[in-house]
Amino acid sequence: MQSATIVHDHSPAGSQVSTRTSAMRILMGPDVQMSLVLAAVGFHLGSLGVVMVLLAEDLGMAVSSLAWMGSIYGIGLLIAAVLGPTALRYGVHRMLAMCTGLAALGFTLLAMAPTIELVVLGAGMQALGSAGTMLVIPTLLTGPTADIRITRANALASAMGVMSPLLVGAMIAGGMNGRLSLLGAAVPMAVVCAVAAFRARTTGHDPAPTIAVGTLPGSGNPPISVVGRRMLAITFAVAAEFSFVVWAVMRLVEAGLSTGLAATVGAAFPIGMAVGRTGGSWVIAHLPAVRVGASLATAGTLLVVVGASWPTIGTGLLLAGLGIATLYPVTLVRLMNVPGLSASAGASLGALSSGTAITLAPAALAALGGMVDLRFAFLAVLPLLATLVLLHGKESRAARTPA
Repeated sequence: MQSATIVHDHSPAGSQVSTRTSAMRILMGPDVQMSLVLAAVGFHLGSLGVVMVLLAEDLGMAVSSLAWMGSIYGIGLLIAAVLGPTALRYGVHRMLAMCTGLAALGFTLLAMAPTIELVVLGAGMQALGSAGTMLVIPTLLTGPTADIRITRANALASAMGVMSPLLVGAMIAGGMNGRLSLLGAAVPMAVVCAVAAFRARTTGHDPAPTIAVGTLPGSGNPPISVVGRRMLAITFAVAAEFSFVVWAVMRLVEAGLSTGLAATVGAAFPIGMAVGRTGGSWVIAHLPAVRVGASLATAGTLLVVVGASWPTIGTGLLLAGLGIATLYPVTLVRLMNVPGLSASAGASLGALSSGTAITLAPAALAALGGMVDLRFAFLAVLPLLATLVLLHGKESRAARTPA
């Protein structure tokens, strides 16, 4: 009987195979997949304000009649919060493949739809699909550095949020339909759909962690008051963010800028978000991220309100983006870390909080803008930030005080 001999392949061909295998492993890893998903969502949200203006022009409608587009993603999150935990039991990658596929189709339809009926259908598909992916993110990006991993993934989303309004502005300047830029959101969703479908086939049934509430070692049922405060913190953080996401471009249009130029200057907010989230890991590790972020966002909001020229408003949007950048990742992870709260329940409650904010905040700002000038409606962001700081501060003190 011959003895087995292990042969180590040090040839160039073997090295190339090893490199390709490592590259595939990274591509199919959760950090890359979630970064691509968030990049697609960020690309869409970064262009949402100007796309609403373009749709109004294409369909001969008032921009205010499309205000629902600023809230439909929130409605998708509310639906995902209810149905998501059940769907996750049938497999994380299966749910990811289904949601990204639906979102890719929705983005494609929204980019090319010639009628308001098809616009509504496309918007609904992308909203529900994108929202479903948000429940997958905190179940895959876990561990002691979850806040840093989520912040890092959101940094790419913010970078795409910068590119999308600039791309739309360039397309308009070139005589093209800026709505076609949404195809740039469909592509990464389609890529993740293919990867997730492959993972679902190879891993089989891969349910999300479903630790029963109250069964974590050394903990009882999660304190309702703590869960409630942390959910409210997410709601206020997301409400502040989406007030700018949806209405920043319209604020610039009202200041006298053309749609194309407003789209370009409006990129100041996602630029601030991208820079803030790129450096978010350091901020979270060394500074009181919520207080610092809320302070910067407050200063930026005031500039947006009082600004009489686009450079002042653009500076305000940049500061607001810098400040708001880390608020959502920090508040989401604090909710997920409540002792005794399962990962699926935490993801669902986080989606519920975000969905509530996205559904109500842009619509409320639009309603205020109808009663007063839109610039003054942005003052509503200030109490959101102040309340967030109070909630976070109260939570921090409570965490240090023995019960």
